[in-house]
Amino acid sequence: AHKVLASVQSFRNVHLEPLPPAGAGPRSMRVWSFGTHCSVIAEPAAVLANLLHSEFELEVTWRGAQDYCGHHTSSGLGTAPPRLDPGSPTKEVMAAYFSKNGNDLWVSCEDASAFVEAFTTAMYNDPATFTADVFLCSEPALACWPMHSFRAASAADSQVQQPYLLGYFGVHVGFMVRPADQILVYQALSAIAKDRLTTFATVSPYISTQIDFLTGIQLPAIRPTCVYTLPATYRGTQYHEVLVLKRPLALFDVGLILGDFAKAANQRWRFADASELSRGTWEVWAEFRAAVYYPYGWLQTMAFYDVLAISMPVFVPDSPLYTFAAGTNSLTLWPQVLEHSQSATSSEAAQRPFNKWEDLDSRVFWWHLTDFKALEEVICFTSVSDLFVKLANSEELSGYASLTRRNHLQRSVIAAQFWREAILRSRESVS
Repeated sequence: AHKVLASVQSFRNVHLEPLPPAGAGPRSMRVWSFGTHCSVIAEPAAVLANLLHSEFELEVTWRGAQDYCGHHTSSGLGTAPPRLDPGSPTKEVMAAYFSKNGNDLWVSCEDASAFVEAFTTAMYNDPATFTADVFLCSEPALACWPMHSFRAASAADSQVQQPYLLGYFGVHVGFMVRPADQILVYQALSAIAKDRLTTFATVSPYISTQIDFLTGIQLPAIRPTCVYTLPATYRGTQYHEVLVLKRPLALFDVGLILGDFAKAANQRWRFADASELSRGTWEVWAEFRAAVYYPYGWLQTMAFYDVLAISMPVFVPDSPLYTFAAGTNSLTLWPQVLEHSQSATSSEAAQRPFNKWEDLDSRVFWWHLTDFKALEEVICFTSVSDLFVKLANSEELSGYASLTRRNHLQRSVIAAQFWREAILRSRESVS
């Protein structure tokens, strides 16, 4: 697992070219964005608007947004925040072509080719697409295909801007693609990723390894900075209050159970479920002593990176059992593998498939690929009593908060450099 993590660090786009000089004063950039997950799609824009505001002045048109938009405010993002898309032409196309397939938990595209054609047509009905310098795609990755098709179709029209294409993926690129269309979509995305006017990245080495294994596409992992959480920063003033981050789990409430353990042990810890807070802002989160993050079907959600961005100590239960994940490591969602030359990374992954649940060795391998294990600032615990002991150590918690802040600054520098290169290259491509 450590060898694979090191290998993913070498993943780079194949079309890197010399960059133009930054120039004087902020450059105006018009971005047309499509993605359902507001935090994932907001990440590249937040980096540019907050960390590089002296170089870029963003005007973003958000399309498709539907999940977690309520967390975002204009103060944190540095530009207009993503808002719920009430029904743009492209959002209506997605609504028309995506539905649940049998017993699947998530919607998926009924016909990828028909969706691409309809989505491309819908883009012609959106005036903002004709003035965009950059197209930004995310979840589902399938939407990157019609964006690329739109650009290719309009290339012959000198009156139409030729946007650069950025893609940022928080889950495997086959998400929301049914098995019958997966090879077709993988082939399209593989060709698009090689286009010199395209830059793709993932949120973590875990996702990059999955994509390399299934498609042969090697995408750099640019971990989220979540600078849209600004100005929130860890304070920890609520000494006995611990934030619990989880999705609803059948039959039991983790926060309630931890609270009962604390009472039984005569401990004063109080555990508050983030989803039940009357004011669930990042500033409110920052007042808690620490956070406990419980992985669920989608292993590494943006909420995990949000807490790290606040420099808040975060605890995660240390168990490979969490890789029995119905989302990230689904047994059935991604059965297709595109034929490709095996890299060192995909070869290692192929020996221990992420969706081979009966193989316990593979569960341990993929657990060590998660950022819960890869990031040194994450505090793993092995039992409730271990959690209580570590929560009580104020000196160690302070040290972890400082380490979290330092490592977040390092990731912010990496992300800023990556997205700056991509956006400057986009200016070169349209000039």
